[in-house]
Amino acid sequence: MNFDENVIYLISVIAGFAGIPVVGLIKKLTGWSGKQALSAATLTSIVLAFISVAITGQLNGLEFSLETVVNSVGVVFGVATIFYKALQADK
Repeated sequence: MNFDENVIYLISVIAGFAGIPVVGLIKKLTGWSGKQALSAATLTSIVLAFISVAITGQLNGLEFSLETVVNSVGVVFGVATIFYKALQADK
């Protein structure tokens, strides 16, 4: 793993943490739950991943590729899901 990949994963992890309140806000405003909430989380993860890849490209010239976006979506969604589940376990 090189520096560019580390940067995209770091920014994706940060985006994953940022995605939790965004999805929470969407759920609160729309009243969604279940599959609708999962769809909102997935769409939010995709948008945040695109933003992460774009930011990383601007910072260090990382090429915008489908592989990079797919990896970033996985990281953003995974981090957001794990953190959300951890928060739910505390309640």
